[in-house]
Amino acid sequence: MENSTSIFYDSFAEDYHLIFADWDAAIHRQAAVIDTLISNKLDHKPLRILDVSCGIGTQALGLAGRGSIVIACDISEQSINRAKHEAENRNLNIDFKIDDMCKLGNISGTDFDVIIAFDNTLPHLQSGAELHRAAKAALNKLRPGGLYLASIRDYADILIERPTSTEPRVLGEENQQRTIWQEWRWHDDRRYTVEQVISMKTQEKRFKGEYRAFSMDELTNAFEQTGFKSPSWHLPSDTGFYQPIVIAEKPT
Repeated sequence: MENSTSIFYDSFAEDYHLIFADWDAAIHRQAAVIDTLISNKLDHKPLRILDVSCGIGTQALGLAGRGSIVIACDISEQSINRAKHEAENRNLNIDFKIDDMCKLGNISGTDFDVIIAFDNTLPHLQSGAELHRAAKAALNKLRPGGLYLASIRDYADILIERPTSTEPRVLGEENQQRTIWQEWRWHDDRRYTVEQVISMKTQEKRFKGEYRAFSMDELTNAFEQTGFKSPSWHLPSDTGFYQPIVIAEKPT
């Protein structure tokens, strides 16, 4: 994963929660969805879960709060520092590490029940080769029968329309009110730069990151070619999660 991604999230870590209407509510809501999907496949508890792109901890915090044993890593040092602080404030025992999802060299063990990569983090990978490396690194850390779950944007219409921005959303009340949106600049038919904008009464903040628009079929093929079996997609209309979620299994 390129260094631009760590720079993006290092700068964004302090303010990342502001893109949610209520971050704490999102932590609990997302964990409930993920936990339900996992429980449909794996019925033993507690689960050993590795979050390979934890950011400031949105999924890791929620899953640890529901009783899972969570190890979490991210390429952004500032995001890891923020996530550690949030876990301490919630009295949650999570082992946080700085690592690249394409390598996972700082993660001990090959017996995880579940690996997750949520919030459209896989499209930070800039090529099919990087996607394959990330999938292979995850496969090597899972126990036989373990699950890999990831969420991405549904890029089907986006790749046709090539939008230049998202619709602004107004969040918060009174002195916490802010307007958030993204500005997109396309470099070719797949790669684009996102500028995340958070506009408040007294200031406007901008954070720039690089993405590649992977289709769901591309992810399915990458997982299958890497050695996962039976990747299946679960859409927002079925899960209540805001992005499509793929679940793939390591063969037993």
